Amino acid sequence: MTVSSRQLVRAASLVCLLWLGASRLSAQHFLFRQFGQSEGLKNLSIRCLTQTKQGFLWVGTENGLFRFDGQNFSLFTTAQGLPSNWIQAVQESEDGTLWVGTSAGVVTLRNGVWRVLRQDAPLVYHPQSIATDRKGTVYIASGEGLLEATWGGDFWKLDPVPGTPPQLARTVYPDGKDVWFTSANALWRLSGGHLTRFSTAEGLPDDEEWGGIARGTAGNLYVRSRKSLRVLRKGETRFKEVKGLPSGNWSDQIGLDSGGKLVIPTDEGLRRADGSTVPRSRPNFLMRALRTDWLPTKAPARLRKPFALA
Repeated sequence: MTVSSRQLVRAASLVCLLWLGASRLSAQHFLFRQFGQSEGLKNLSIRCLTQTKQGFLWVGTENGLFRFDGQNFSLFTTAQGLPSNWIQAVQESEDGTLWVGTSAGVVTLRNGVWRVLRQDAPLVYHPQSIATDRKGTVYIASGEGLLEATWGGDFWKLDPVPGTPPQLARTVYPDGKDVWFTSANALWRLSGGHLTRFSTAEGLPDDEEWGGIARGTAGNLYVRSRKSLRVLRKGETRFKEVKGLPSGNWSDQIGLDSGGKLVIPTDEGLRRADGSTVPRSRPNFLMRALRTDWLPTKAPARLRKPFALA
């Protein structure tokens, strides 16, 4: 059974409004509806999530890509055109194209058709390895380095980003006129064609593998590894460690809620930048992936949908 586009948009709006309502409460509390195998989510090893403008929720797992329409989960695998069932990243670009990074390369879904970017499609390794800026340029952090994709009228043209090194890039974060990305052990900023490397001397130890990147509403930039969270405060030149968070986590992702506050998935539940636990986020649940309105967990793994308590 399918639902109309109007129903999908209405469902997506409802989720957004309820989260906004929660962010305005002095004490944030959430109810969680859980989705698992009995609801059609047949694989619980969730790696990445995104929700499109149409309202579909896409769930990337280690054995296929699932689409949730508000009622049912549909499974997409190699049988439907994916090059691999192991999903690393999923993201929607400004024009509505769905980008899916698999263990065998990146593919797109545009107007109902799956297409491989090219014969030797780039490989990606992180949920934040695909991102789009406001101009519609799609950035891909890949094993070949940082790439940019632009629409050529009938195909996506894929090129290395000028000025960036041809080495493994893990994550990418467009930030106004700048583009931040991580390599194996450093953070890089591309600004006006000038490339700056941030590593041990700038407060990011080179024995940590950096992943998630996000900028809060206060203008502070955060970057995270599985061991630590670091912040570059507005006006400063050196990153500092954020204290009070669990170390040795499965996830190195970062999210922002509707108020611009950090939401950090850890092996002990969701945390804030001050180390406090997000109420009712089930402490001691290992958080595998993150959207601020859709929160999957493990042990047992579930896709969890938050609603604000009135």
